[in-house]
Amino acid sequence: MGRKNKTYRLSLHQQVYNRLTDMQAFGESKQLAKTDGSMQEKIFSYSTYQSYYRACQSFVKYIYKNYPEVTTLNSAEKYVNDYLQSLIDSGKSAWTISLYCSALVKLYQIAPDDPKRFRVPSRYRCDIVKSRGTTVSDSHFSEKNHATLIAFCKGTGCRRNALQKLESRDLWSRDRMLKGVEKLSIQSTRSEKEEKHLTCLKNALETFPGYNFFIHHRQDKGGKYRFSPVIGRNKELIFERMTNTLPGQKVFLHVPNRADIHSYRADYARNLYRELLSTSTPVEQLPKCEKYYCRKDAKGKVLSKPVMSQVSRALGHNRISVIASSYLYDL
Repeated sequence: MGRKNKTYRLSLHQQVYNRLTDMQAFGESKQLAKTDGSMQEKIFSYSTYQSYYRACQSFVKYIYKNYPEVTTLNSAEKYVNDYLQSLIDSGKSAWTISLYCSALVKLYQIAPDDPKRFRVPSRYRCDIVKSRGTTVSDSHFSEKNHATLIAFCKGTGCRRNALQKLESRDLWSRDRMLKGVEKLSIQSTRSEKEEKHLTCLKNALETFPGYNFFIHHRQDKGGKYRFSPVIGRNKELIFERMTNTLPGQKVFLHVPNRADIHSYRADYARNLYRELLSTSTPVEQLPKCEKYYCRKDAKGKVLSKPVMSQVSRALGHNRISVIASSYLYDL
C-alpha cells in the first residue's frame, strides 16, 4: 500500500531517449521543415539520431560522475558548456566536439544566437582522425581476406547501411534506367513514390552521361533514393558479384564492423572526381564563380564546383563543402 504514493523519476538516460525519440522525423522533407519553422525540432535521419543519442548519453555519464545530485535534463543544462570544455581539455578533436555540441544543441533546443551557446574550436582537416591512416583497430581487419568487399566499395561509394541491404536488383544498366523513365513518363497518373523514382532516374542519367552501370541506393541516409555510377577498374568484379547473387539474397551477408567503409567512399569520391574532371572544363579555365577555393589548411587548392556537385550527388550529400573537407582532402 505504501508504494502507491511513491514518486518514480525517469533516469537521465531515459529522459534523453524520450526527448530525442520525440524528434524523429525520418524520411520527412527538410525543405518543408525549414519553411514551416520546425527544422530545429526534428532529426531527419537514423544515423544522425544514433550519433546524437551516443553524444547525449556521454553527457549524462559526465553529469552522473560530477554532479550526482542532478536528476533532470533541465537542471543539467547549465553544465553543458563545462562538459564540452572537458572534451577540449581531454584532447578530443574539434570535429568530435562539434558533433557533441550539435547533439546537445538539438537536445536542449538552443538557439543559434543564444549568447550562452558554446563556441566550438575551429575545425581543420589535419584534426580529423577517423579514416585517416592506420589505427589500432585496422590491425584486426584483413584487407586481403576482404579484397572483394573493398574493391566493391571503392567502385560504388556505398555507405555501410546500403551495403548491408544491397541485392542483385540494385544494379541498374543505363538501358534499364531509360526504359524506366519512358514507362513512368507515359503514365497518366503517378504515385508520390513513382514520382520520386522518376526524378531520381532522370537526375542520374543527366548528371552522369558517360556511365553505363549504376547502384540504386534504396532509402539511403535520410530516407533518400539515389543512383551512383559504378567506376574504376573493378567494374567487372562488381557486375559479377551483383549478377551472381540470387534474387532476394544479400550481396554481402556480412560487413565487418572494422571495415573502414568511409575511407573507401573517400577513394570512390576522389577517383570519380578525377574521371569527371578529365572530360570537363579544366579548373584553370573555369570562371571564378565555378571555382571552389579551399580554405584553412588546404588554402591554395582550387577545385571545380560543377564536378564537385556531381560527386556530391553520387555520394548522397547536398553540400559540396562536405565532400571538400571529408572526401577530397587528398587530391
